[in-house]
Amino acid sequence: MKVEQYLDQEPLIKLVKLPPYSPDLNPIETVWREVKKDVVYNTFYPLMNQFKTALTESLQAFNGDRVIQLCNIQKYMNEVECSC
Repeated sequence: MKVEQYLDQEPLIKLVKLPPYSPDLNPIETVWREVKKDVVYNTFYPLMNQFKTALTESLQAFNGDRVIQLCNIQKYMNEVECSC
């Protein structure tokens, strides 16, 4: 309750309640989907170290611009407003 009272006083912060299970509205799910595409799809790693290296390289490729593009917050806000 205190959080909602605080947020009522902050005009720049909007509380958005997500449905209980909503992976499509969770930006990290989008990031993991991209990592799986980069690393796992149609790829066999005979050694665990090769898999770890590919995973590390994929995660390191996520610079700020790519994360912002993948986790388009406005898109999620629009979807949340439509689903409520």
